[in-house]
Amino acid sequence: TDENVARIFGSSVVEILRDAGFAVQLFGVTPGEPSKSVGGVSELWDWMLERGIERSDLVVALGGGVVGDLAGFAAATVLRGVSLVQVPTTLQAMVDASVGGKTGINHRAGKNLIGAFHQPGVVTIDPELLRTVPPRELRSGWAEVVKHAVIQASTPGGTRADLLPFLELNAPRLVALEEPATTYAIWRNVRLKAAVVEADEREMGQRAYLNFGHTLGHAIEAADYALLHGEAVALGMRAAATIGVAMGTCDDGWRSRIDGTIDRFGLPRGLATDPNRVLTLLGSDKKRAAGKVRWVLPLTDGGVELRDDVPIEVVGAALGELCGRSGA
Repeated sequence: TDENVARIFGSSVVEILRDAGFAVQLFGVTPGEPSKSVGGVSELWDWMLERGIERSDLVVALGGGVVGDLAGFAAATVLRGVSLVQVPTTLQAMVDASVGGKTGINHRAGKNLIGAFHQPGVVTIDPELLRTVPPRELRSGWAEVVKHAVIQASTPGGTRADLLPFLELNAPRLVALEEPATTYAIWRNVRLKAAVVEADEREMGQRAYLNFGHTLGHAIEAADYALLHGEAVALGMRAAATIGVAMGTCDDGWRSRIDGTIDRFGLPRGLATDPNRVLTLLGSDKKRAAGKVRWVLPLTDGGVELRDDVPIEVVGAALGELCGRSGA
């Protein structure tokens, strides 16, 4: 877990597990993306091995996306792999990061460039945990929910395409964590993510749709790590919609609808980061194919398509539009 989550939930989770008959040891990492590093995972490996971890043991990741990625990668690699349980405590981790088996750490060349696919045996989600999440972190998590709503029509069983209207109608209730809207939203998003992963675990096709907003979003995030993951993804989705208009995959009305839905959850509209730094990091994107950056662009009225023919001038113009807006 991370040190912030440990202060709130650490002792109670340890007690629950011990009451169930487990021998438990707790390891707390510094909150934030810098912990997802070679040094961070090396420290975790040392701690596990010094305490005699065995292949029959399991790792429980209690926290947000950083903890899930770091603990998951350690579990995937120590002793060539031990079992993993994900207990996400943030919205982003509940609806996205804890489901699907992607684990990893960051590199100076970009975000999540070193990692492994390692599926958790169990994911336990309790929406009540969200009531302890800081407001900015909570807002950040809704970006992944909007992403799922935009791509829904292109996912298995996504012909209903009802998530975007649901978000537009219920945004005030969701922001306030009202029930049953919140639990329903989490449940629907987990089902969508799980269906995509089941169809394409290793991201050879449909799973790439889950990267909507992430191609530029990861570069924005890694430029200075001043933004939370969901904040950067929100900006990446805005830019992808702008690129979609330029490439003819969607019209301006659909871009406005995506923008408006993102706005409903209080996510950033503009960017203060150096655009040249962002473009440099874009060249290290791990989702490249045959040396080309692969973009997930929205289609008018729902769904997405993959494109690898987006000119850098179009990307630069979309990024410039973000940099020309105010930051919020």
